[in-house]
Amino acid sequence: MKFFYARYILSIMLLSGSSIIVGNNDYDCDEQVSLRAVQIDDIPLLQRDDYMRFATTGNASRANLAGLDVRYAISALRAIKGNFFRFNFSYANLSRANLARVALYRANLLRSNLEKAYLANADLSVGNLTESNLTKAVLAGINLSGASLLQSNLSGVNASYANLSGAVLRGASLVGANLMYANLSGADLTGADLTGANLTGADLTNAILDNVIGL
Repeated sequence: MKFFYARYILSIMLLSGSSIIVGNNDYDCDEQVSLRAVQIDDIPLLQRDDYMRFATTGNASRANLAGLDVRYAISALRAIKGNFFRFNFSYANLSRANLARVALYRANLLRSNLEKAYLANADLSVGNLTESNLTKAVLAGINLSGASLLQSNLSGVNASYANLSGAVLRGASLVGANLMYANLSGADLTGADLTGANLTGADLTNAILDNVIGL
């Protein structure tokens, strides 16, 4: 009953353009941020079903959310389902999507397309981003500690000040990546390609660097 009531309330919020305040909790940013509810007319017709399915269930598997601002939907679902709900974006198209400061702890982003997505200061710790495409994504200040980025494409990303401690980056492409002051302590970079990457100030303490290319 609670699930269907939550779906109804969220649908009304989406259609009315009302807004919520994202308060301070374990996953929110330090200051309060007002997020405008997405109005259904703002979403391209071909993406509406995918967006509504995600906004009411948290399941965006194979969905096309390219170019959309999904922060409101994530925050609303987090408030309803709790901090430990696991979002599913496996195989989803999130290219150019706005996910700044979102709380996606343990999220499943297997083989997702995050090309040029905006993920600054987001929390994707312990997430599954295996074989994902993050080409030229903005990852400044992101928390990817303990995440799996096995064989992912991070070419040209801006991951300055990112927390990648303990992350699995085996076979990943980091060609031309900005990793200035990133925390890579304990990360597994076996066979990763760091050609042209900027590692100024990066912390590589206890990182596994076997067969790394371009370092």
